[in-house]
Amino acid sequence: MLRPCSLTAHFILLGILVCSARAQLAPPAPAPLTVEECVARALNQNFNLQLKQFSTQNARDQLIRADASFDPSLFASLAASGSRDERIATARSSDQQTAAAVGVTQRLASGATATLSTSLDRSRETPYVAPPSYNPVYTNDLALSVKQPLLQGFGVTINRAAISRARIEISRTQLDFKDSVLTVIRNVEAAYYALAFGREQLALRKLSLETTQRLLSENQTRQKTGVATSLDVLQAEVSVANARRDVLLAEQAVLNQEDTLISLIGRFEFAKRPGPLVLPDV
Repeated sequence: MLRPCSLTAHFILLGILVCSARAQLAPPAPAPLTVEECVARALNQNFNLQLKQFSTQNARDQLIRADASFDPSLFASLAASGSRDERIATARSSDQQTAAAVGVTQRLASGATATLSTSLDRSRETPYVAPPSYNPVYTNDLALSVKQPLLQGFGVTINRAAISRARIEISRTQLDFKDSVLTVIRNVEAAYYALAFGREQLALRKLSLETTQRLLSENQTRQKTGVATSLDVLQAEVSVANARRDVLLAEQAVLNQEDTLISLIGRFEFAKRPGPLVLPDV
């Protein structure tokens, strides 16, 4: 049979174990949040900003594409031909010709197209029965041609219009991205300081409720001693009811402000509440 002191010790040990288990299962306290950390989290997790970045990159790609229309293009060709005469079985003759060409074409800002090309032709006869000459015969030439339209497509403005539009689009997307970033920063800072104000206001409302409750207790005591009237007690009860209503409204406002801040800085963290806020010293 256990002694009373031993039984008490067992109950105390069991209580300590239960308390320690509850402490281990309790979620850790949220870490303090600074306004800089909130802004950084909002900028990193905002879907709209990610879409704006793709739009900016797309505008840069459009500029590269517009510039590519003025890149030089290379071309090359190789052709071979030949003929054979077999009307006489013992005197077959053939003529072989080979032509090779290579060049580069460049589009200019004025709308002109410049082409620089060179070619090499080779001709060989079999059997060779002509007067003393070269066999095979090589022919080479170098040509430069410029084609400039005088009506449609003439001028630097019309030919570089696509590049100008691409650069304007880059400036527009960059300004749009900057506007989105500043809007996110403004919304986060407004939500952060609104939550800080709401929590301080809630603390003030609770203090006011405690004050009115003490006043009600004092008036009830004074009524029992005959110093105060029932009207004083009724007025104190009304003050307590108004203070409780203010506390409930302040609590609801804090919850709404926490939801607003979480929606800006926490992606899919709807059940997690913001930690203590760190305000700078004034």
